Amino acid sequence: MARSKNNYCDKTELNALVTEWIHSTNSGNGDWLEKWKTAAETKAKGKKDKLDDIKTFYDYRKALYEGPRNTMDPTREARLWNLVQTIVKNRIHTFNFKCDEDREDAEQDAFIAVFKYLNRYDTNRGSSVFAYITELISNGILLNIKNDKDSEWCRISLDNVLTERMCKHYYGDDGEVSEE
Repeated sequence: MARSKNNYCDKTELNALVTEWIHSTNSGNGDWLEKWKTAAETKAKGKKDKLDDIKTFYDYRKALYEGPRNTMDPTREARLWNLVQTIVKNRIHTFNFKCDEDREDAEQDAFIAVFKYLNRYDTNRGSSVFAYITELISNGILLNIKNDKDSEWCRISLDNVLTERMCKHYYGDDGEVSEE
């Protein structure tokens, strides 16, 4: 069955695969947890409801990492990363990279961001794993753009983009004034 452009990722399957991955040994050993807790508590600045959420997540993850975990089936893990790669490729298209090398670098940074931070997704919260992954991807891409001063993407000024769009709106692609 062909997927429509708006439904390129089975979100139920993605959620199941991410949950399985997080509960497996493949998602790491939790060495990030203490540093995350300290930073989250500092950011919450005494807000009781936030602090309760932080404690709940921390206790759940600590128990998860200390308890017995299985290794995820390699074919299911490969399916997870194929879905992530599909989301990355579709998200990359929303950025107008002028050069293949810049696009490929941004794709790689986005994929690394997902791989690095996916294990921090809170499966108990009921939020969308697809939205979480998309946000990680966007942040990876934006960080790549911000850090890459030589990128062609970064050299395009907003004024040039707006001027180009206005010219196309008024003159059309052929340079003739369009009748409105």
